Amino acid sequence: MKGTTLYFNELSLCPLAENAAGAKTRMTELLRAARPPTGFRVEIIRISEMFEQWPVASEYTLGDWLRDRTVSPTEKTFFRSRFRGPYIPDAREDLVDRYAEETYRLAEPEAQEFGIDLETMIPDGLSSAAVAASPALSANGAALWRKPVLSVRRISDDRIVQIANIAVQEHYELHEKFFDAELLETGTPTADKKISLPDHHGQEVLLRFSQKLIRSPYVVGVINSIDMNSAERRFVRRIREDGLIELRLTRTERGLGLVVQTTGRTQAETTKIAGILERNFESEY
Repeated sequence: MKGTTLYFNELSLCPLAENAAGAKTRMTELLRAARPPTGFRVEIIRISEMFEQWPVASEYTLGDWLRDRTVSPTEKTFFRSRFRGPYIPDAREDLVDRYAEETYRLAEPEAQEFGIDLETMIPDGLSSAAVAASPALSANGAALWRKPVLSVRRISDDRIVQIANIAVQEHYELHEKFFDAELLETGTPTADKKISLPDHHGQEVLLRFSQKLIRSPYVVGVINSIDMNSAERRFVRRIREDGLIELRLTRTERGLGLVVQTTGRTQAETTKIAGILERNFESEY
């Protein structure tokens, strides 16, 4: 079973540890939080490719920590095996565009005590977690970062988005739905699922594809088409919070597309369902 991706909250390195010894303690605690308890699976922890430059204490960076011979080799091996850059890999085309389009700022006033400017500083890790609808992983050097939920503000609509946060082992159980999601199945026979498509060019192609999509136990029905766009190259065009997924048939001449109603009850569930549909049906039209 594939594990969950976490996104490291680089802002949680503030405030800096007092010295190198404190930095090493903080890294030990971070790696302890990064090891999920039995029954939970973490596939990878996403981080910036520039992470070695990040300070953990004054004149002591993450790169210094990796080169420090007094640090446990086991800790270094675990870090190198689990923490991977970049935050959003190019292979995740569905997330790359969204990350470029959506801008976030931290919405936690307490962070100003650590010198974090809420108006100008971009929270790369938390922004990535928001776009991917996945949990963040935070170092727990301050009470703020030990909160099980952190808030960011989406600039485009001034909306507050809450991010599941993991800083201690106990947080895994609080956010269990991200790790072992029991996706809801429709229970409706395929023959009874509805397909609603307007009568226009490409309807036959969309209808044939829809008849395949509704075989999925997570698809309630196909409720509409979307405007044609042959320039778009992502099969999963958009994932909505109400369980709707927009799919683009990128290999069709005119770039046909449709809207699928799924059983997703949260952004995380719908994102997982989108991944299942992409794996099972992207080549089926």
